[in-house]
Amino acid sequence: MNAVLVGDVDQDGYVNSTDIVILNKYLTDPEKYPLVNEDAYLAANTKLDYDANGNPLLNNEDVQAVSYTHLRAHETDQYL
Repeated sequence: MNAVLVGDVDQDGYVNSTDIVILNKYLTDPEKYPLVNEDAYLAANTKLDYDANGNPLLNNEDVQAVSYTHLRAHETDQYL
């Protein structure tokens, strides 16, 4: 398993509003907007929950957690 930055859905090394948009698009239509790679799914899975087959379970709670991480980093000037 690779080390990933939780919330970095686009795998650019930062948690920002782009990650929130990408995750929202994925949740709206996963076939049309797949995530870039396995690490992106791991980064988006903020609650670390999985289905019976070991696949990350992604939902709006993950979007909220990524949003919170982005806002907290922004408030403290510590861009993740």
